[in-house]
Amino acid sequence: MLNTSTNQNLIPVTATKLMSGYDDDVSQHKQILLDIDNTIYKGFLIADLAELVLNKWPSSCTKKQLDAAIADYLVEVPGAGKNLLNIFGGMIAGRTNEELLLLAYELILANVGKFQTKIIDFVAGIGNSDIVLATGEPTFVARAVWYFLQSKFGLHITGIEATVFETNSGLFTGNVSKYYDKAAAADRALGSFVPQDVIAIGDHNDDIKMMEKTGIAIGVNPSKGLTDWLTGRTGSTILYTI
Repeated sequence: MLNTSTNQNLIPVTATKLMSGYDDDVSQHKQILLDIDNTIYKGFLIADLAELVLNKWPSSCTKKQLDAAIADYLVEVPGAGKNLLNIFGGMIAGRTNEELLLLAYELILANVGKFQTKIIDFVAGIGNSDIVLATGEPTFVARAVWYFLQSKFGLHITGIEATVFETNSGLFTGNVSKYYDKAAAADRALGSFVPQDVIAIGDHNDDIKMMEKTGIAIGVNPSKGLTDWLTGRTGSTILYTI
C-alpha cells in the first residue's frame, strides 16, 4: 500500500543519501514504466532548475537567453529540448554532481505543495510500489526525484539512464555526452514482462515511440500531437489532465 500521507515531513539530506538506494538493475523490479519527464510533477522542468542555477551561480548564460530557450521548449519548437539542455550544460560547467543533486532536491522541496497532491492522486491511482523510473531529465535530477518519491510514497524505484552530462575530474564540463532514448528504455523495461503488464506515461510527441511498445498508454496533459495519436491508438489508453 502506498504511503500517501500529506503529513510526512521531508527534510534536507546529504548528497550521499540521494545517491544511495537507486537500483539500476531493471530485471529485479519492473512492473511499470513510469516516465516522469515533465509529467506527474508538471511544472518542474529542467528550465526551473536552470533558473535556480542562474540565481545561485551567475554564469555566462543571460536571463534573456534562458527565457528564449524556455519559450521555445514550452511551445515545442523542434530541437528546443536539446538546445535548452545545451544551455543548461554551460551553466553547470565546473559544478560537482553533489552540488547539482542537492540543488535539484532543494527545488523539489520548495515546490512540494505545488505538485504533491498531483503525485499522490496519480501514483496512488496506479497502485504499484515497484516501478521503473524512465526520465529524460539529467541523472542528478532523476536521482533527486527518485528520493522524493521513495521518501514520500515508499516507492521502490528502478532507474533507467537519463540524459548524461560529461564530467572531468568530478566536475561537469558543460557538454551533453548522451541523450536519453525513451524507446530503448521501453525495450529494457519489457525485458521480462509482456507489453500488457507495462504502462507508459507521457505528455509530448516524443513519448509515442515508447508508448508504441507498451500495452497501456497514459497521456498526462498531452500535447495535441500525442492526443491525436492516443485517440487513434488500439489498446488501453487513458487521457489524464492535472
